[in-house]
Amino acid sequence: MAVRLVMEGSLGKEAASMVHVCRQTVSHYVPLFNEGGLELLLHRDVAPLREPFLTEKQQEEIKHLVLTTTPAELGWDWDIASAWNTKILQSYVHHRYGISISREALRKLLHRTGPSWARPTYTLAKGDPDQQKNFERQMYLIKNVIGPDSVPLYIDETPIRSYHVLRTTWSEVGHPKQVPKCGHHAHVSLFGTVNIHKGKTVLHQTTVTNTETFLDFLRMAKECYPDRSNYQCISQGSWIITISFKLLHSLSTTCTNVPRECYNA
Repeated sequence: MAVRLVMEGSLGKEAASMVHVCRQTVSHYVPLFNEGGLELLLHRDVAPLREPFLTEKQQEEIKHLVLTTTPAELGWDWDIASAWNTKILQSYVHHRYGISISREALRKLLHRTGPSWARPTYTLAKGDPDQQKNFERQMYLIKNVIGPDSVPLYIDETPIRSYHVLRTTWSEVGHPKQVPKCGHHAHVSLFGTVNIHKGKTVLHQTTVTNTETFLDFLRMAKECYPDRSNYQCISQGSWIITISFKLLHSLSTTCTNVPRECYNA
């Protein structure tokens, strides 16, 4: 714009004032335009790129390392570390390649090559996909055939888990790591039920899992729906189903068993 104003007859200081630049800038632009036109005026020298600290092969090795291993698996003096972080990786790179690189540079390298910093998810190691689909169909039928005097309740019992909390680690973008679990751990029991239609929950914690504590839990759940005469209970535990058929008739409760293969073998 400053060059155009000068070409139209404005003085350099007037053009500079109108486009809010200094007069020296206008004095620099005009000769450049006269010499090479817009091409020379818009040309910018770019500094040569600095050689990366790590070669492309080394970068791929580090990417594969953080996606497929843990420091503990490699015996890397961090026995309690379940995931690579930039501090551990910095030490590894210095030991493996003899290269000193900042943690920030490593973080940018990993993001540039693809991995993202995300928390893993649990996956049911022994789950049966066919049984899971059957369960979904069963749930659909139950929700659509029960009468207005019934309330569908999903009942489950779970331990308070004693194994390690999932920690954030590096994984492929959109594909967080999955940690298999089988569910066999020392625990304190927590009974719970959720209304399939409305999402209302009832929880009951106990240190002992037996018939008495389960019946206490069911009575607590029943008190939340005093105006209903029938309770459709969908459950996972086969031992709960046995107790229900024998002892829960007085509670006007019927139970449907979810095959254990849906969640465990």
